[in-house]
Amino acid sequence: MPHPPRPPAPSALPDLTPVGLTIRFHDDGSAFDVQYLVTNIGGAPAPGGFQIALTAHYRSHAQDPALGVDVIEILTFPASAIIEPGDTVPSGYMQNIPFQPNKLDTEYPAVHYKFTCIVDVEDQVAESDKQNNGMQNKMDLHLPLIIVPPVGPIKQ
Repeated sequence: MPHPPRPPAPSALPDLTPVGLTIRFHDDGSAFDVQYLVTNIGGAPAPGGFQIALTAHYRSHAQDPALGVDVIEILTFPASAIIEPGDTVPSGYMQNIPFQPNKLDTEYPAVHYKFTCIVDVEDQVAESDKQNNGMQNKMDLHLPLIIVPPVGPIKQ
């Protein structure tokens, strides 16, 4: 008796997931920029052109009492780019997030931030797992004691 035909094996799909966070303070310490790193952990290349949503939530101490602030930025990954399986790429920076510590905390002021990244927010890329497209990081940020400016060519 012949066996029934086997269904075709599912095709390999990309799987985009945020894997890390980078923070870059401005030279004067008044603000900073945030970017996430995105990895394709799937079995096929991921096409570009998808959107990445970055959010920052914090309490602004620019007034009394402090107010909750949400900053949202939608970045578009270049349409001409392809993320190969195993490759990690930067999301691009959400820029100029204010660093406003509580002025009453004079010893080593910190601000509590909650950052969120959602990759492929508009569901444009067919993926093997859509449940891992987000990442959230909560952290207390302190102004770095030393801010190292970018190194450029030495002028003679």
